[in-house]
Amino acid sequence: LPILGGTLLVGPSNLPDFPLTFDGLGEATLELDLPDVPALLTASLYFQGARIDTLTVGGVSLSNGLRLRVCQ
Repeated sequence: LPILGGTLLVGPSNLPDFPLTFDGLGEATLELDLPDVPALLTASLYFQGARIDTLTVGGVSLSNGLRLRVCQ
């Protein structure tokens, strides 16, 4: 989905808000506690980051798509 000069890769209805603080290299860490549910093993979770960036079209930078595969 083209938006704000980038491409939104995650469905807009699935947009949780995880506020992050970025360091000087533009990196951030997000820790998630997942419940101990066997059905989650081998599940894939998809993420995409967005941040305010006044130097870009639309004022927002979007990350590449990220896939997290749950394992033991």
